[in-house]
Amino acid sequence: GSKDDECARWFAEPLQSASPTKPKCRLKSSKTGKYLRINKNANNTYTVDAAGDGGKFCEFIRSKTGAPDTFYKLMSATEECKGQCIGCYSKQATDLMCGAGLYCNLKLYQEN
Repeated sequence: GSKDDECARWFAEPLQSASPTKPKCRLKSSKTGKYLRINKNANNTYTVDAAGDGGKFCEFIRSKTGAPDTFYKLMSATEECKGQCIGCYSKQATDLMCGAGLYCNLKLYQEN
């Protein structure tokens, strides 16, 4: 969604990471207080939702991509969802997906 959309506003919470080149974070909705997460379903598919309680499925590895570092990728930090990134395939905040590729290049803004 638009950076002005209240559903698109998240607080980034830095987490301890074993690797300085792979910083970890959680994203907490400023509207609901719930966390963004990727879940692995029983049929080995993945879903994204904003209903997490802050557990391991809400942890992401953050990396910069593009030139010059204009986008970010948020990849699941869990072994169960390894390689799955948060993505958005339209301008609607409800059209979240997980996977990999260009749809996972996210633009993040910092509010002062």
